[in-house]
Amino acid sequence: DATTMPQVMLSKISSGSSADPDVSVVANGAPYFHLKAYDWDANSVGDSSTNKTPSFIGNTITGITHHRGRLGIMSGINFVMSEAGGPTNFWKTSVASKRDSDRFDITGRSNKVSVFYQAVEINKNLMLFSEHTQFMLTSGSGPLSSSSVGLQLVSSYENISAARPQTSGFSVFFPYLKGAYSGVHRLYPAGGAIDLFKAEDVTSQVPKYIKGKINHITVSEQERLMLVVTEDADTIYGYKWSDVGNKRVQSAWFKWTIGPSTVSQGGTTYGTIRGCHIVDSKVYVVMTRAENSTTTNHVYLEEIDLESGALDIATTATTDDVWYVARLDRRLASEDVTISGDGLTITFPGDYKVEGGTTVEIVYRHGVSGQVGGFREVVTISGSAGSYTNQAVFSTNHSGKKFYIGIPYTMRHTLSAPTIKSQQGTLITGRIQVRRAWVDVADSGYFKSEITSTGRALNTDNHPSANVGIGATAEITANEKAFTVPISARSGEYVFDLVNDSPYPTKFVTLEYEATYNSRSRRFG
Repeated sequence: DATTMPQVMLSKISSGSSADPDVSVVANGAPYFHLKAYDWDANSVGDSSTNKTPSFIGNTITGITHHRGRLGIMSGINFVMSEAGGPTNFWKTSVASKRDSDRFDITGRSNKVSVFYQAVEINKNLMLFSEHTQFMLTSGSGPLSSSSVGLQLVSSYENISAARPQTSGFSVFFPYLKGAYSGVHRLYPAGGAIDLFKAEDVTSQVPKYIKGKINHITVSEQERLMLVVTEDADTIYGYKWSDVGNKRVQSAWFKWTIGPSTVSQGGTTYGTIRGCHIVDSKVYVVMTRAENSTTTNHVYLEEIDLESGALDIATTATTDDVWYVARLDRRLASEDVTISGDGLTITFPGDYKVEGGTTVEIVYRHGVSGQVGGFREVVTISGSAGSYTNQAVFSTNHSGKKFYIGIPYTMRHTLSAPTIKSQQGTLITGRIQVRRAWVDVADSGYFKSEITSTGRALNTDNHPSANVGIGATAEITANEKAFTVPISARSGEYVFDLVNDSPYPTKFVTLEYEATYNSRSRRFG
């Protein structure tokens, strides 16, 4: 039954004829995708004894994959692959002889229930995942054929079946659930053997960081970056690493919070983030955003550029003063919007809507004659929460200016408390009284330090000054210096945050502390 089999999505070019699914939407010559039922081959030889029905018939299909010219279908503990080069045929082509190209139907066996949900290619092999085990598709030393194929158990790690594992080099990242939080394992070959694997928990240093159940993973080996999306639908969690040879020398977790966490449509609630994927140096995020307080929501494809050293380029550049990318969410250029005659009202294009009470910011480009590079103005969208508009009203005339406009966001980095260790790496106990810190920056426009000490009010220092760029009359230039941050608190009894809520960049180079240390005890004699 083709209606209960996997569907196919075809890439097409519209001919403007009735053969297209919707000629009123797809213009002549325009590309489009067509989702449809597929034409699967029927059994043409033998009977139910000599040409057995594929095991997924009459059972639930739990996953699909493609490997070495064959389409693979997972159904419970069974794995069926089509004829080689024939993804629509799951039957033998002859009952008189056995051919290497024939379909095969095999089972993964272990002392744990192994219902297959996902499969990924690693080092030219195919690895299948259940919720408790990992199997490798093997064929001995020869080609993948129906006469030699099998499933070999290679590891037994817990796994979230809804999230497709992702490969990076010779490693596979896959998630697991631990109570109200998720973690991620990195599976890699042990000792160079292709059928022996070990796993490390890359979330061991942050066991309660990823909230909820992971439902999507994307990895970029080029950027050394993994991103995960969870049921906490307003957040993308990221893992960044650096390797030297086969050794991981540095790694860190971070997160991007994108609100609101949910939107409602027709009585159904949807998460804001539907998924994301990394292509080259760009992250593409599928977002659901509301357009009004009743039923209208739209799905958007939004882009995050990860390219290192990228700069904004003005279309009428007259100088080389462009030195950064303006940091704004949902950013548009002046060429993308409509400006009213008095230059005060800016109208966003198409279905770009902003909720009442949202902060919107405009930043002038550098390197443009007749305007101050880095000048910025911040306004709040009129209306209450739940109301939406495609206009922002400013108090400054922006006619004829080259700028970027978007929604400001806050970057926050919480620093670990300083400790003292011996040459052997063991922690030395005692009292560390931190006096101050020096934060060295380069190519930076602004940041602020926040010190929250136990029993004291928040202390904030702006570097170089508060509201930098607001109504600026001179170009915003890059800072390259060390700023002093007073702390005056015992290590572990304060929180030190470095924050940037401006559109200007911050590049932290080094951090140093000045502190006094008193040992708890001293040996005599």
